[in-house]
Amino acid sequence: WDDTVQDVLSVFQKELTTIFKISTCRDAEAQQAAKKNRKQPTTMDPNTLSPEEWRLLLTSFSLLDTTFTPRQADVIFRHFQQDDSAKDPCLVYCEFEDAMCCVAMYKYPNPYITLPTKVKSFLTTLSCQLPAFVEEASVVHKRKQK
Repeated sequence: WDDTVQDVLSVFQKELTTIFKISTCRDAEAQQAAKKNRKQPTTMDPNTLSPEEWRLLLTSFSLLDTTFTPRQADVIFRHFQQDDSAKDPCLVYCEFEDAMCCVAMYKYPNPYITLPTKVKSFLTTLSCQLPAFVEEASVVHKRKQK
């Protein structure tokens, strides 16, 4: 991305890091989702985002709809994965940032809005939803401990 997009990402780094860290710790939910969809679950790693965790993240923020479908989400996930040879596909943090910028383009398709503006608007919206996302993760974590 150019410097203007990088500047926007740096402004939202705390929020993006929080989203990434919470999403990479949702192993049990991701495993259940994979089984429900009759897919082979990937090996879970707290430093990477699996395809199941990616879909859970997008679902938690209500990002999947008619303008951004699950199929498009899967294509973005595969596209930004740098290690195509890996047995278990996953995204590291920098790939996650890139994927989120791509989601922003889907969510704000107007060609007259610049990419930095799209990314900023998208991340602002996610930031507003972040407290609910953190709360949801906290409730799930408490349930797992019982």
